[in-house]
Formats: sequence, structure tokens, C-alpha cells
Amino acid sequence: MNIIEQLHQLITPKVLELVKHHTGDDESKRQLLTSIYGILGARLSDESAVERVESLIKNDADASHDGKKLLDTLLQDEHGKSQVPLLTGELAKEYHLPESTTSATLTTATPLVLEQFKGLAGTGSISAYLKDKLEDFVALLPSWATALLPMGLLAGIAGVAGSVASTAKDAVSDLATGASNLASNVADGAKGAVSSVASGVSSATSNVSHEVAETAKKGGGFLKSLLPIIGLIILAGLIWLLLRSCQDKPAPVAKPADTPATKEAPASVAPENAKPATFSLSTDEAGNAVYACQGQAGGEGVFASIRTALAGVFGATDKCELNFSKEHADMLPVGEHLPAIFGLMKGVPNASLTVNDKNIRLNSTDPVALQKLIDGVKGIVPSDFVVEAEPQIDAQTAVTTSLESAKTALDSLTETATAEDVVEALNLQIINFATASHAVPDENKVILDTAAAKLTSLPKARLKITGHTDNKGNHAYNQKLSERRANAVREYLVSKGVPNEQIEIFGASSDEPVASNATEQGRFQNRRIEFTLIEKDGTITAVGNADNSQAVANANANASDATKTDEAPAKQADAK
Repeated sequence: MNIIEQLHQLITPKVLELVKHHTGDDESKRQLLTSIYGILGARLSDESAVERVESLIKNDADASHDGKKLLDTLLQDEHGKSQVPLLTGELAKEYHLPESTTSATLTTATPLVLEQFKGLAGTGSISAYLKDKLEDFVALLPSWATALLPMGLLAGIAGVAGSVASTAKDAVSDLATGASNLASNVADGAKGAVSSVASGVSSATSNVSHEVAETAKKGGGFLKSLLPIIGLIILAGLIWLLLRSCQDKPAPVAKPADTPATKEAPASVAPENAKPATFSLSTDEAGNAVYACQGQAGGEGVFASIRTALAGVFGATDKCELNFSKEHADMLPVGEHLPAIFGLMKGVPNASLTVNDKNIRLNSTDPVALQKLIDGVKGIVPSDFVVEAEPQIDAQTAVTTSLESAKTALDSLTETATAEDVVEALNLQIINFATASHAVPDENKVILDTAAAKLTSLPKARLKITGHTDNKGNHAYNQKLSERRANAVREYLVSKGVPNEQIEIFGASSDEPVASNATEQGRFQNRRIEFTLIEKDGTITAVGNADNSQAVANANANASDATKTDEAPAKQADAK
């Protein structure tokens, strides 16, 4: 078993499971992984590339599990620029898969491949180990992949090409000799024809074997350079089979059975009526760092483009919460323009961006800076995008719309509804607590009553209710208020029959903002209650509470407090 077969046996099932929600059938993804293994194996046979990766992991232990960081470090050109976009685009075209699927597969596989290579190399050098296995990788490299390899490595590949070509030449010669021997046992006419063809094959092989190494050296692609040799081997093999059939008495040929037409499997498609992918970003008081960042999409490719843009402009992505949801689109139309948009936002204090499909809203505490941002973004994105200032908050409209959406979602649930379905519906509402109060408003009780009835039929479901506030007022007071409001929601659900042990609460105070606290719209978003699921292993799963379009215009608005006040403790937690 060669190393590629080992990787398919040990890694491929894990990767396919992790990317199963991404568009594309397993066979296409498996073929994609074959090329990924070949490219990573060839690249990691270069000692300098391995040194960069090891240095990254030494300085950032978490990077060993971050496929994006590993790839950006591993795949660099001579100027230190990441070649990952080139690789992703070419692989997507090669296997007719969306770039989002290709990116997700690539970033998922890379840490697993690196870990496997380390294990196989043992205490020795990864690059030295892989150089010995180079022959396993080079036959898998598409012609364009040579652009991802350093010149020194290309020379090594050319050497392997010469070796394989020589082996192929010997194979053809052996076949030709065997064909000539068989010819002596058949009619003279066949013998003469075979001898002539065998001579031609032998002569062509001498010329083609020289061309193989030359083509690989020129970057034409190793597999492409072997095509003439492969053709000659096939030809020689056919001659062999022809002569064998002449020697042996042919068996009677049965009438072929009627073969039913094969129905092609339908191509994987995005869910109908998928919600648009969403994204929001706020800068800090100086405008030089990310204050809050959140997004939701149905494809890792969306997140990869966001992280790349953030890293290029702000240098960090640790404050960005990006959640996968199969209900959302696997593309964000503004994705390719994010680096330029982030560049405009950097240096603008308390600036915010909200994206919902092709709708872009901007905000800032400085009206002049805000207008400059709007004009700048309009000059970046295509004309069919809507770019505007974030509107003022109409709390009552937002609350009413959210309650209608939550009621519709809950009423549509069937007996087979899952806990995820119930939580997603709960997160559509805004629980609009009165100023400094933790009493659950009557208008929300209708929603909670329906949800409680659903939850009592799901005894294994465990929920976590988290209260959040904006940063106005004393942090300690906000902490207690966020806890009291989360607990009030739990107590109401318990009073309607949901077992107390099914629900946990947490008060987050103002520590987990999703928007800028410098504007009323941002504070409106930050004051919220979120419902999440607690999995069997204790991990928390966010469901339906990461949509980032503004509450005033979106039924999935974040929780908020309708009353604005200048008093320190007065404005806290509301829920989606």
C-alpha cells in the first residue's frame, strides 16, 4: 500500500464526514482529496516549507488544528505571498466543485494530513521521509500544480519522471519481445505485422522516454508528460492480447444481456429558499482592531474568505464568531470585496458593517466618517448592491416582527421536530424586558408556552439560556441583571412543564458583544438572550442566533431593550 492509499484509508472517511454538508458528491470529494494529498505531500518534501510550518506551530500551538493558517504558511511563493487562493480556484475547476466545498475540504484535510505525515516520519524529518515517497505524489500532480512548487523540488520531480519513464520503456520492450515470441507461433502474416509494430513501439519508446523528463522539467505536468508512454504500453498490451486470442480457441460469445439505462444521481444543490449568508463587523474605539464580529453561512468557503480578509487588514480573527448553518447560503456575494471594505473601515473609530446578501449597512459615531464609508463602499461593490447608513431603531416594530416570525416557526413544527428546530424558533423572538426589570413580558409568554410544549416531548434536549447586556453602566450590575433575566426565562419554561434539569443559565454581562456599543443600533443588538443546545459531550451549539442583519429590518434580529436611558443600570438584556 503506497502512502496515498494509506491517507485515503486513514483520513478520507473523517474528512468526508466533516464536509458532508457542502455541495458535491463523495466521489468528487474523494478525487479532490487525491490531488490534495499529492500536492501537500510534494510541498512538505521541501525542507524550508516544513521549517515554516514547525515555526508557526511552535509560536501558536492552536495553529496545528487550523487548516487555514497551516496552508497560508505552507503554500507561499518566493515573495511570501499565500498561494492558497490559486490552489483553491484550480482545484475547484479541476473537479467541478464550488470553491466553498473545495476550501472546506482543503482546510479540513490539511491538519489531518500533517499529523499523519508526522506519525509516519516518526523521530525523523518529515521532508526527508516524504522525499523518499516522492514517486507516490508526483503522478498525482496536475500540470498547473508545478506553480506551487519551488524550483529545487521541480528538479527532483524531473528526476523521478526520468526514472518512471525508464521503467515504462523497459515495460514496453518486454511486451514487444513477448509479442514477437508469440508471433512465431501464429501465421507468417501476423508474425510480420507484429514484428513491425513491436519494432515501431521500441523505437518510439526510446524517443518518448527522453521527452518525459524534459516535459516535467518545463512544468508541463508530470502526468501529462507520461501520456505518450501510457499510450505505447496500452498499444503493446493490445498486441499481446491479440496474439493470445489467435493462439487460443475462442469461446462462444453469448448475446449481451439488455442493460437497463442508468439513472444519473441528481447533482447536489443548495437548499431551496436558503437564507442569505450574513456577516457583521465593528471596530474598536481607535478603529485599528476588531471589537465584535459575527457571521452565519452554509459553507466554510465563506468563512475562509472572511478570515483571510480580516487577517490581511486587522491581523487577527479571534473575536470573530462564525457559525455554520445548513439553512444558509454557502456564498457571500460581498466576499471578494471584503479586503477593500475592511481597508476603508480600519482607522475609523466605532465603525460597523452589516451584510445580508447584497445589502450592506454601515454606521459610525462620526457622520462625516460614515458618509465617507458609504461613498467608498459604493465605489468598491457592483452597482446591484444596496449600500446605505444603518437606520435608526424602531424597537416596537422589531419586537412585533420577531414575535410573528417566532410564532409562525413554532406553529409549523411537526411531531418529528428536533430540539434544534425549537431552539431556532425561540431565537427568532425578542424578549423586550422593561427597564431594569427581569419580568418576562406577556407578549413573549405565548411563544414560550408553545416552545415549552414542544420541549416536554424532547426529554433529552438540554438548553442553555444566556443573558447579554450592552456596556452601559456598571459591569457587576450588568452581570447580575443578565443572570436574573436568563433565570426568569428558565423559571417560566419550568412552570410550563419543562424539567428544571433540562435548562442551564449563564449571565454574560457585556463581555460578548456582537456589535458596536458606541451606537444605539449596536447596543440594541448586544442586549439579548440567546438559546443554545448543550450536546452530549458538553459542547454548545448555537442555533439560529447568529444572523447579523439589523433587528429593525430582520425577523431574526438580536435581542434588545426597547427603552433608551442615560441611567447606568437601566438598559439590559433582551433576547432574540
